[in-house]
Formats: sequence, structure tokens, C-alpha cells
Amino acid sequence: MFFKKKAAPVVKPEEPAANHDELVERAQQLLGELASKNGEERITCLDQIGICFSDAKEYDQAISYLETSLAEKKAVSDGYRTLLKLYNIKRKEAAVAKDDELLQYYLTKIDDMMRISKEVMRSNL
Repeated sequence: MFFKKKAAPVVKPEEPAANHDELVERAQQLLGELASKNGEERITCLDQIGICFSDAKEYDQAISYLETSLAEKKAVSDGYRTLLKLYNIKRKEAAVAKDDELLQYYLTKIDDMMRISKEVMRSNL
């Protein structure tokens, strides 16, 4: 019996992560622009602010802006996906800390996100 040797996985070089301070500065810049935005531009700006804070690992601030965006317009966007990822990060932290109340809180938030996804999909039919 002959066994083929598996090829080594291709490892892509990681792009250098943006500096924490640069990400927070970009979020602050977008915050300054937020007051002049409305409609879709406002939603996009809120998503970008949240994503900048998320990339800077400022999860609580990111969640705040992404939740605001989702409350203003229910849509499955980059902001939605980032918020879902953040809820999972917070859920894992709660599980590690054995904080059942916080764990349940984030499980409920994740369930709410799934419900929003279904609502958006149904409204697009």
C-alpha cells in the first residue's frame, strides 16, 4: 500500500496589523464626521467606527457603535458580522471567567443577531 505525502500547507504572510493608536485615532476622526452624516452614510460611518475599535481590541466601544448602527438599520453588513464576532469573544471570556449571568447575556445577544438575520433575509424576498 502506498501513501501519498501531503503537501505542506501554504502559509501566507500576515499583513502587519495597524497600530492601536492609529485605529483609535481613525475612529475618533470618524466620530467627528458622524454629526454631519445621515441615512446610509451615518450607518456606514457607525459601522466603520465600530470596526476600527474592534480592530484596536476596544471591544466595549466597538459593541456600542455597532449596536447603534444595527438599531438604526437592521442589515447583514460588515458591522453586523463584526458585532456577532465580538459577542462570541465576550461569550468566551464569560465562559472562561465562569460568569454564568454574563454568559447567558451574550448567548441571548447572539440569538437576537440570528433573529435579525432571519428578518433581513425574509424582508429581501
